Amino acid sequence: MPSDHTKALQYYKENQEQLVAKYNGKTLVLRDDQILDVKDSMAEAYDFAVKNYGIGNFSLQEVSPDSASYSSYIATPGVPL
Repeated sequence: MPSDHTKALQYYKENQEQLVAKYNGKTLVLRDDQILDVKDSMAEAYDFAVKNYGIGNFSLQEVSPDSASYSSYIATPGVPL
């Protein structure tokens, strides 16, 4: 099931304060508005998510207290938004 990346970003932004309190410095593996897993780095989260969910079926979100954590966008070529 493809991830709704817009929904994942909205979930993060709405819950950023609580997520930072719990996961600051980590990377979330999200599908829509659900946290599938939490990893120590973006690379670890990506490898885990591709292996377990397949490209296009998850979103990754670095957790930090500022807007820089969600103001950069990274796309995977060939995967629709």
